[in-house]
Amino acid sequence: MIKLQFVMENIRSKIALLVIYNHRYDENISRIERIYSCRFTYLYHVMPFYDGDKSNVLSVYESSYQYQSYVAQAYQQIKRSEAKCVYSHFFVVADDMIINPNITEDNLFEYTGIGVDECYIISVRDISKEKYPMSQFHTISSFNVKIGGEKIPTYDEAIERMRAYGCIEHFAFRWSQLAQHLAHLLISLFGTKKKYQVKMIFKVLKMFFLRKKFSYPIVWGGCDCLLLTESVMSTFCTYCGVFAASELFVEFAIPTALILSTRKIITSDDIRLSCIAQLYMVNEAAFCEKYRYSLTSLLEDYPKDVFFIHPIKLSKWIK
Repeated sequence: MIKLQFVMENIRSKIALLVIYNHRYDENISRIERIYSCRFTYLYHVMPFYDGDKSNVLSVYESSYQYQSYVAQAYQQIKRSEAKCVYSHFFVVADDMIINPNITEDNLFEYTGIGVDECYIISVRDISKEKYPMSQFHTISSFNVKIGGEKIPTYDEAIERMRAYGCIEHFAFRWSQLAQHLAHLLISLFGTKKKYQVKMIFKVLKMFFLRKKFSYPIVWGGCDCLLLTESVMSTFCTYCGVFAASELFVEFAIPTALILSTRKIITSDDIRLSCIAQLYMVNEAAFCEKYRYSLTSLLEDYPKDVFFIHPIKLSKWIK
């Protein structure tokens, strides 16, 4: 009876697979096509600054630090396309992620245990419990972008939605937390990505001089793999656009936008399969040596109980 239910759900479902590229890698298009085109009928490559002629490559324009905008721009292009295929779900995956080769558009819900009316995200986490100090708030107000309260829920509404979700215990606008965050960023200047760290330092300093009402509550989470229902897409993409315009980092923006868009969220803790969200967590060197950097070997001997493996850099893995 349960299996019949999944079959009926899949009959009603039309899934669009959106592969998100952080940067322009035209050479990977054909490789990803070979991996997924036989399993997903509706496959789109979402690539920044693409100017080629492939009809299923959607060109987007934004920093990879705010690739929530990629999803929003891709969705608008799909809606306006001449074909106007009506999709029930949008399966969003990173280009350096390999989905279990047994998963197809016909068995995605049954294989994972995700409900047909649920949205999936890798994780949603309470920032206040994380090891490294980060602010639970983000400055939305901007002199250059008109993104007031009419575009997103109010501060109090956002707090209520996040608490109702269940994993957020409390929000507190603490100057000490901002000071710790600033100190952490200053120390990070001795590492890589100095330009980004400097930019973040200025954003934190800005929060010191703004009152609480100009800041917005946020959560954190893994978002390299998403399954979104059509019913949430319009609202979700609007919020993603707002957070991109206010330069909120994607790992804060997407989880926050999703919580504000729907109450039907499921994470990796709730599905039937495990996942390798970061390869270094399972000894990356040993993993790569096992498969000899062979994509064919990985697909032929893929762990059956794993939803996805990330990251698998296609430029480093042989065909």
